[in-house]
Amino acid sequence: LEDENDSNPILPPSYSATVFANIPINSPVLRIHAPDPDSGLNGEVYYYLLNQSNFFAIHPKTGVLSVIHSLQSLAKRNLTFTVAAADRAWLLFPSSRISPTPSITSVTIVVQPKEVQLHLKCTAVDDGCTSNRRLCAKCKLSSDDRSDVALRRCQLHLAGEQAQHNRFVVARSSDHQSGAVFDVLLNDLRLAVSSVHELFVDMVCDDGAVVRKNASTVSVRVAPSCSVFSFNNGPKLFNASEALPVGAEVGRLLESLIIEVASNVRLRIVDHSSSLQQRLPFSVNENTGIIYVSGRLDYETETHYDFDVSFDVSDCNRSFLLRVTVQVMNENDNFPIIERPVQCLQTVVTPETPIDTVLCSFHASDADSGRNGKLMFSLSTATDYEDYFFLHEVSGKLYLRRQVPKAMCDRTFNVLIRCSDDGLPFRRETSVVVPFSFFKISLSKGLKNAGGKVIMPEVSPIASNRHSPVFLDSDESTVFVREDVSIGYIVAVLRAYDLDDGLEGFV
Repeated sequence: LEDENDSNPILPPSYSATVFANIPINSPVLRIHAPDPDSGLNGEVYYYLLNQSNFFAIHPKTGVLSVIHSLQSLAKRNLTFTVAAADRAWLLFPSSRISPTPSITSVTIVVQPKEVQLHLKCTAVDDGCTSNRRLCAKCKLSSDDRSDVALRRCQLHLAGEQAQHNRFVVARSSDHQSGAVFDVLLNDLRLAVSSVHELFVDMVCDDGAVVRKNASTVSVRVAPSCSVFSFNNGPKLFNASEALPVGAEVGRLLESLIIEVASNVRLRIVDHSSSLQQRLPFSVNENTGIIYVSGRLDYETETHYDFDVSFDVSDCNRSFLLRVTVQVMNENDNFPIIERPVQCLQTVVTPETPIDTVLCSFHASDADSGRNGKLMFSLSTATDYEDYFFLHEVSGKLYLRRQVPKAMCDRTFNVLIRCSDDGLPFRRETSVVVPFSFFKISLSKGLKNAGGKVIMPEVSPIASNRHSPVFLDSDESTVFVREDVSIGYIVAVLRAYDLDDGLEGFV
């Protein structure tokens, strides 16, 4: 059976939705869904507006209708327009469709006056809260509608266990043009110091228009005198990558506080390190409480730092200590280092050199830990000499894989040896070049000394610093970098080698 475009997208006759006039631009309003029983291109549905709208747009594939322009001028109005749904085959080949027109539906959007929210902001006040009927929290009820009239006839009701036991009461304090202020009072002498009480507050406001309601939670902490703040959950733990540059942010201490810190509080680091030579690589802003990196972090040297931050309150001449632990996260920030000079046992190969002869032994080290310091050796591929050498990836020993034919003799090959780690998110690599010469001299024609050992002719060394460095990659490279990377981020790694020996070959 051959598939034909014999079905139309199935659309309901109408859609309707209600939005507020202050709905943000690009907000979704509703989703049009029109399934098509056909398969393939015949069942791939696309949506579009038959009559253009300056306020709404529809996604051609998902059918999501979104706001593209402010609806403030359309309050209390009903907008009606038509949405069409057609399959892809009909759009490409209209004559192949049974019906000459796509499926359509009517959409009605009711725009209501803008939604007004109520907000309750409470600030805990330490003023002897263990005394009877003293102020514990001051709550301000406000509206996000600046043009609205003053919030009148507003009420707060405590709900939950605290209200049932009458430990707290809500007293009306005063009215303001921007809202109403309420006082939460303590009505029980048995509250223990440092105890925390959650108050569930229902808000009702009737300013003559629509009755608005909202709910909020007030946290009241009973604190001793002059304790302007207290800490949550004891010590504070932060994680910092060892690749963070100086000046990078590690964490924010003020998020550990129950309430806002007053302007008379200053923060400072108290370092209890026994070694005076070891400077703590962190600093703290005395006003904002943000911890910054002030020195180099190295996981291989120090995995974590423990120090105290003092909160000095000048009003009552008291200080509070917060224990801070910064855990240094391991990163692959070191390159493998190949030991020089390379231990080459034999750099001259003849047709009679036995197979599996160890020609060179490479050794390398990496200052990183874990898998970031696990090294692997590899031999450059796609070369003329690839078939004649074998490099063990773990031991670093270079073997002769097969005998050298005479046709390959009288040539010198610059063998490229790579050493890379197994780090994440990317590997780091170091390379070295060792020249090997293929000669036709056979063991039977070699010179023999008194002990019967064969003496191979000496190979003249390459003159000092005759070669220029050569890049392993292409002459031009394009690197893509995200715009939000921090200072010190490694952008690219360039690799090059030099055929000269000793310091002349160091790139």
